[in-house]
Amino acid sequence: MDYLLPFGQAHGDQAWRCGPKAARLSQLSAAGFAVPPGMALTSDALVHFLRYNGSAQAAAQIMDEIDARSAADLGEWPARADCRGGDAR
Repeated sequence: MDYLLPFGQAHGDQAWRCGPKAARLSQLSAAGFAVPPGMALTSDALVHFLRYNGSAQAAAQIMDEIDARSAADLGEWPARADCRGGDAR
């Protein structure tokens, strides 16, 4: 399980693990464009972080409560999470 992928390796079949911005930078780097050296943090790292800190259940609960099609829900979700303790408010 890789938590970091260097630009140049974070595209193609790995793009889903890194998100579109990192995947595009990786693709440009692999094609020879001048991209500053960097790396992408993978979704595996986020899952590990949430589990390690006991926040996975709270994060899942918040995701269940949010309607991703609602701008109001997306705008208020940070207020519903206590990032210090990982508990939903």
